[in-house]
Amino acid sequence: MRIDKDQKFIHISLHPSEEGKDFETTLNVVNSFELVIGEWNSGSRMSPIWRVQNDVLEDGGVDVFPTGFLFFVGMTNPAELEVGFFPRVRKETPSLRVLSSLGVFNIVLSVSAEEEAKVIGDYLDDSNFAFEEWELVDSVSHGMSVRSKGTDGSGVDFGLEKLKSDELKLKSKHVELATNTLAAARRGEMYFPWLEGDLEKVLSSYCESLAVIENCDEAERAHFLDVAYYRIINANSAISRFTSQALTGIQPIDNSEGHYWPHSALGVGIASNAVRNVAAFISARVGEFDFVQRVADLGGKPYPFTERPVDLTMDEMNADFLTTTPSTTTEKMVPICFFSGRDSFKHDVYSLSLPLETLEAATCHQWSLRTITHELTHRIIEPILGLLLPAEHVEMLDADGNSKLHMDYLPNDLLDAAKVGLLDSLMALARSQEPGFIDDANRDFEQYPRLYDYLIDFSDQAEEFMVHTFDFFYFYSRDPHQYVQSLWLSWGIIPHLEGKLDDYIARTIVALSANTLHLNDSIQEARRQFIINFETDYIKANNPHYETVLDRVKSDDYWASTLEPIVTAGSVAARFVVVFLYSDAASTHLYRDAALEAGDGYDVKKGEFSNKTYTNPLRLMQEFSTSEKVSAADSAWLFHLLTFNVGGFE
Repeated sequence: MRIDKDQKFIHISLHPSEEGKDFETTLNVVNSFELVIGEWNSGSRMSPIWRVQNDVLEDGGVDVFPTGFLFFVGMTNPAELEVGFFPRVRKETPSLRVLSSLGVFNIVLSVSAEEEAKVIGDYLDDSNFAFEEWELVDSVSHGMSVRSKGTDGSGVDFGLEKLKSDELKLKSKHVELATNTLAAARRGEMYFPWLEGDLEKVLSSYCESLAVIENCDEAERAHFLDVAYYRIINANSAISRFTSQALTGIQPIDNSEGHYWPHSALGVGIASNAVRNVAAFISARVGEFDFVQRVADLGGKPYPFTERPVDLTMDEMNADFLTTTPSTTTEKMVPICFFSGRDSFKHDVYSLSLPLETLEAATCHQWSLRTITHELTHRIIEPILGLLLPAEHVEMLDADGNSKLHMDYLPNDLLDAAKVGLLDSLMALARSQEPGFIDDANRDFEQYPRLYDYLIDFSDQAEEFMVHTFDFFYFYSRDPHQYVQSLWLSWGIIPHLEGKLDDYIARTIVALSANTLHLNDSIQEARRQFIINFETDYIKANNPHYETVLDRVKSDDYWASTLEPIVTAGSVAARFVVVFLYSDAASTHLYRDAALEAGDGYDVKKGEFSNKTYTNPLRLMQEFSTSEKVSAADSAWLFHLLTFNVGGFE
């Protein structure tokens, strides 16, 4: 089965009948959204929809019979219908039309005759599909029946009684969080079996924040209250956005409305499920390898070298410290995923947002879903930095009062080495800005409180360099062409980037330099690789900053005065990733796909629905997110693939 490239729009309208005595629901499928806009009224809702074709279904003709029977079926892989139902189509339902949407009811079946409707109804009754059947007469609904998918009906006990606080600014937020959670869980349990578990982890994490407030010192109370307040705002925002997008179009469909109006009839449940699968995959694989715990377990293990981490040779950097600790598995929280016209690609403590444009352009470089890996990498690096960063200035000294910032200090174990490596990363960035102060303060212990505050201000910048390096090594397989192209095509759509170009250039070259450390001048080689892979007609046509970026990187004067100092400083953070966070074993673990191990590639073609299961959605995104043109149909197909053909990793 294949999805048709021509996008159409379903228009459902609840409005007064011609007699004006009651309301009626009408449904039409039209070829352009302008036709929907022309008929828009206070009860209008719309969603994009696509014809589904195969060798049996009739091509062309009407999309939905204005007088006939309509079935909304979901959530269903279209390929399942081809195996279970379509062998009967030619004889028993010759008028059948099949359409696909991004909603939880992602399959729409239309037939013209009652006896055909009975055949479909009997088949669906025997299946475990949820569906609605509508009878249409001149596009007006004249009857509806609903069949829901069975659930155990028990529901998760979220422990909402724990949402207690005497703080006024939290009380109303607690009511909002409780109702948001219950609304999402109860509405979504039939469609998203993972939803209650994800929500439970969010609630548990937030309740831990409340417990900290109750047990902390009074001097710290204001800080931890702000932390809890920030977290509950993020949780409420994420859950409400997810509910309004993914759970639009649930049963009964004519009584469900979403506020993202281009998808207000059927919602985007398929797209939401697909993105969640990607986030869940990374959370699961990272949880299985558990980078944070492996770094923590470096404590007590001897540091085998006589140089500081920043001065290690290439052979020494390849020591793979992560695999010296036992394998552990920690269940990680999966962020609540939603689409946003304001936040674009952005991670937060409980959430992951994607730009609304990805709903139509997910297979296109500029809005590729691969950008998710950068945001989710922040969720890996942040807790590692939280583990390693000194909490106060005295932690920059060892038990004997020796400064860990001095180059003659050697770490006492591998965990201490990681902390020293991070301090060196901060020192390099700080020295690039204020070399005189840094060198003077480093010699004077009395200035360490001020020096500490100054260094901590560079932790966000160090994190960005580490995230880019980690992303490049683990999720782009150290491929400079893929990495540069992906970054700079996606950055080409970011507004007001002019003032940040140097930072973005530096982050890219720093990441590339981590893969050229074996060369005498790794940074110059990384600069050369950047130019080679950036200087393409494709990036030139799709990034408005192309000429400016290329001129800056190619100019020896600009390079020496502006870019090289920050790249050189940032390269210390990249080395930190190579030494302490990169492992060939971990890379293999994150990249593997059991379905591909015995073959040479994917046996599914773009636009064709499949029953095969893959275990690595990142590989699918890499394979099918390389289009130069936007295609809403291809994006809808990719979201279906990531929803129905990805599994076996949780």
